[in-house]
Amino acid sequence: MVERRTQASGDLIVARRLLTRPWRPEEVERLVELGKAGATVLRAAVALKRSPSSVRKKALAIGAPLLGTRAVRAALREAGD
Repeated sequence: MVERRTQASGDLIVARRLLTRPWRPEEVERLVELGKAGATVLRAAVALKRSPSSVRKKALAIGAPLLGTRAVRAALREAGD
């Protein structure tokens, strides 16, 4: 974190840096495998230890389709009828 003091009051302000990790080739391969297996974004995020938004963004960038939780639930509901 970066610390700096304001000029007027001398209070300490802590600015947060955006923490991003670059995607390793093994992680991208795993993401593709998860997509082919029909994993949801949330399951892939847990498996890869990344945020759901990061996984969703990467999946869209590489063209690996991941199912959304709503789509999976809707399909399960229809299959049960």
